[in-house]
Amino acid sequence: MVNIMASQIALHKDLKDPFVIVDYEQQKDFLSSNTKWLSNHFEFGKILVFDNLNFSNLQYFLDQPGKWFPDWIPPIFGHRIQKPLNAEHTLRTLYDGKDDDILEFQRQSALYQEEWKVLVCKLFPFYKWDLFEFSYRFNHMDLGNLHLDVPDKAYEGHQFRWFINMDKRPRIIAIGPTIFELAQMFWSEKKLYQLENLPPHEFVGKLRQLVLDQTIYKERELPRHYLTLDPGALWLAHSSYISHGLVYGRKTACMEAHIAPDTMLNPMRHFNTMIRQLQKNHPSSIDSEYVGSI
Repeated sequence: MVNIMASQIALHKDLKDPFVIVDYEQQKDFLSSNTKWLSNHFEFGKILVFDNLNFSNLQYFLDQPGKWFPDWIPPIFGHRIQKPLNAEHTLRTLYDGKDDDILEFQRQSALYQEEWKVLVCKLFPFYKWDLFEFSYRFNHMDLGNLHLDVPDKAYEGHQFRWFINMDKRPRIIAIGPTIFELAQMFWSEKKLYQLENLPPHEFVGKLRQLVLDQTIYKERELPRHYLTLDPGALWLAHSSYISHGLVYGRKTACMEAHIAPDTMLNPMRHFNTMIRQLQKNHPSSIDSEYVGSI
């Protein structure tokens, strides 16, 4: 059986606390009667951490083998898992080419994806979704280099990415400044005001290049919190809004979706809207409507 414990958080004194911890088993009734609570926290940039949220086949995934891949392995997307696998497919390496094991993984992944989708629609009933995409990730340690995920230019929806630790070992994640905090730190030094006319996805990519990529070389060590997820724990955040990096982890799965902007509870918190406002104003002058908290 899964040994469920509470996730652990080490806060940095120079960063605001972005975490909201949800003990799903203890708070199910509260969430059912306060359906806007999670959505409001999510839209205001909080990181939602879910403990005691067991999927019916979680133990199966925790029991699956971990294998060291010497190079970075791209995520395996759910729709591809259900198709016949070629000789180079990651699952063939993971299961040493054993077809029965691969077929069972295909069956179990289809079950859990449907269960996860039902849960998301239950917890966030106001949203209209224009994408549901599942992926499995088998990469190991990343040393915690902070980054922002660059949004896909094809989507105007508000990003929703939810990860689950599918390994028996804890998963440790570094959480750094938000994109607004990074802009405040580096607005003049990196001349970020010169990025005013870029589309939001290009703005994020350029800011990441100018600010975060250089921290890998210790030009400047940025403050960061540390989140430790126990087996089966989940975390949800807008990964283009808050910087983050994997310190240690083995197996994880991700569900990505996009929220139709007109179904958000706080339309001004739509990511593209916030970025366009940031580009036009020095970040310190932006109203709390954009950078505030619940």
